Amino acid sequence: MSILDFPRVNFRGIFKTNPCTANNDDVMPSVVTRDTNDLGLDLQGKSDNSALTYLNESVEMHNYDDPPGAKKFMRSGWNPSGDHFTSFENTTVQSVVYSAGCSAVASDQDALVGVGFEIIGSPNPSGSRSSGPIICDLDPTGLVSTQLFVGGIHLFHQDGQGNKTTLFKALHDTRGFQNWLNFCSTLPETGTQYSGEQNFVGIGCVWQFVVPQDKLPAYADCNLDSPGLEALLSAAQQAGGLAIRFRCYEVEPGYTDDYLSKTAEEQGFPAPNPAYGYLIGTIGIWNADEPQSETAGRKLEAHYRTADPSQYIAPDDPDQGRPSMSWSAGPGQTATTVSGCIYPWMGAPALIGNAVALIQPDSPVISLDILESFPKYGFRNPNGPVLNAPPEGFDHPKKKAYVGEVELAVIPSGGGAPIPVADIEYGYNDYRSYEDFGGIVDLPFDANKIPRETLANGQLILRGKTDSPLNAGIALIKETIIRVVTDDRTAYIAPERTDYPLRVKVYQRGGPTTQDVTLYLKEYKTVIQLKGNDTCASPRNVYRTNQSVDSRTEPITVADNPPQCPPSQPAPNRLIFPDSVTIPAGTTGWITIPVSPNIAQDPNGGTAVFAFQQDENYTYGTIPPAAPGGQPTLGMAGVPMWSTKNYCSVRVFGSEDFSAMYQKPGGLQWNDVYEHALRYYYLLFPAMSVYIPLNYASSITSPYSASLIKQRLNTPDQPAFYSTLNMPVTRTLSPARVKLILDFIDQSQSNQNA
Repeated sequence: MSILDFPRVNFRGIFKTNPCTANNDDVMPSVVTRDTNDLGLDLQGKSDNSALTYLNESVEMHNYDDPPGAKKFMRSGWNPSGDHFTSFENTTVQSVVYSAGCSAVASDQDALVGVGFEIIGSPNPSGSRSSGPIICDLDPTGLVSTQLFVGGIHLFHQDGQGNKTTLFKALHDTRGFQNWLNFCSTLPETGTQYSGEQNFVGIGCVWQFVVPQDKLPAYADCNLDSPGLEALLSAAQQAGGLAIRFRCYEVEPGYTDDYLSKTAEEQGFPAPNPAYGYLIGTIGIWNADEPQSETAGRKLEAHYRTADPSQYIAPDDPDQGRPSMSWSAGPGQTATTVSGCIYPWMGAPALIGNAVALIQPDSPVISLDILESFPKYGFRNPNGPVLNAPPEGFDHPKKKAYVGEVELAVIPSGGGAPIPVADIEYGYNDYRSYEDFGGIVDLPFDANKIPRETLANGQLILRGKTDSPLNAGIALIKETIIRVVTDDRTAYIAPERTDYPLRVKVYQRGGPTTQDVTLYLKEYKTVIQLKGNDTCASPRNVYRTNQSVDSRTEPITVADNPPQCPPSQPAPNRLIFPDSVTIPAGTTGWITIPVSPNIAQDPNGGTAVFAFQQDENYTYGTIPPAAPGGQPTLGMAGVPMWSTKNYCSVRVFGSEDFSAMYQKPGGLQWNDVYEHALRYYYLLFPAMSVYIPLNYASSITSPYSASLIKQRLNTPDQPAFYSTLNMPVTRTLSPARVKLILDFIDQSQSNQNA
């Protein structure tokens, strides 16, 4: 089972997210110290007021190429006043799919259609203010580890005044993780480019989380007469629970940088700047032995060759490089060609995203998850926000980019030409067929022409039909025969922790393996690399982070500060782990890989990407040699892990000793606690001080604040750390600093009671 099974409930609406960006060091690396919750050299030595002024200044950044040249940014990013709250806005159920070809698309067919749907925060035991769902990065330097903390799901009716009547509520603290990242999820209209405020609006990604069956209400307790909801809950109770899988894309900040600068000048800090995007998703069945973070089934993805990355691969070599792909506004329209990548580790041609297939056991139907597979054509706001009154542009017509006529095919196990299975309607002809059905298509096939055995043992591909005007015969994505998944997409590890368990599972064509599978384990670390033809003397804001440098083999080539190249030096591992693990054929359960922090070599801790690879010699991020007759390429080599997802992002908290602070006359001093544990958040997360001002000892130790902090300031070994109520929402405060704050509060309260 998976969300591809029946029944399914599909929804769509608007995705709203309000993350704080002041700690994102890809905007200005020296504002923060990489991988820790410490201020960077640009802020050290400044007073609080001077630091806040510095953070809110408008500056030119020269490290963007779309469009080329300098762009204006606030130094602390596009949303320095964000509170990390994330929500589904104006989101309603669009359809109920009972079985292949049998669905309800109107409320008179099933009362579940039209019902409101939202994600909610964790229940608050004290009755004080409760947060909503929280989005945050485990690693503020990157894109591979964004996570969404959720406290449950809610189905409701809403009247004209906005009052909600609960129909269904399930409470469960869980997380979804950014998956299937695609940087060209929305493509510009032919001959144009997006020219708005930020460079990430074309990105789309997929998320999934589950609610286990023991947290679901009984249908009799739901205030709704719906055969779809009854069938869904019945199937979920018999399986493992419900999976909620959704896509957000074309997520754009609501305000321009000029507007943010103006509000900063007027009120001392910029206005919060939530971003809004399209939202499409599905509520489906989850089996207890399936991954919680990805759609279960047979995965198709952009293919690349895991070979010796030092070998130059010619762009026209069909066996080793990737083919070019084309797209247009429609048949007969001027086409744009996306060149195939000449280096397999530089990521797929960012045009077609991943898919997952499930051959239905009881009927000749293949259900195909193409939620992230095909790009949208044209931006809703091609010039960025205009009115500074978000959200904008959601009433504009929507269409898919035309990539030709597409089909699902299978390559027989013995090889040979692909056999067509079924045509795919991916939403080009009718966008609502895509967005109203959760990006899932059910494809009938002729079992007399294509035996199940052929499908079961072959390799599925999604390709352009041989007579297609575009991409004729090109395999756009191919099935990954051996699929590796992990639900431990992020991990927080205390310095004293040993043998932290990371779980992985291996599938072959969506089922048990028929051969032993060896996974080679590698740690990749964020470092600064040169971009383009920059030199060591270039301004430091042209340096870009690279999240895919093998810690065991790659040197650090450029330091954060000062902007001169240091001597080449190895990047120490942050983790201790086995070099490989072999999973025996037929293994169906989860395999645990123990990892431990390498505090002896790297006492400061930090973040790393931990990859589960099937090729021992493959190294992401290695800068390849020049093409024959060409010049060497410097800079960021790309991160294929964004699309393959065989990885875990790990944060190792540093080994910090604050014992000397406890020995001072009078015990802990406020200045020490503020400087080492709270100043970082006061300067970089102004939304926190809206509720508890962090720069006054009396604020921290007041009865209300002290009680709230004690309740919500948790470490990774405590369950509340993973709720939406945790402080700080970024979860970057080390256990040693948590203890420092709590001990200071206890000391203050003890002195008051003496």
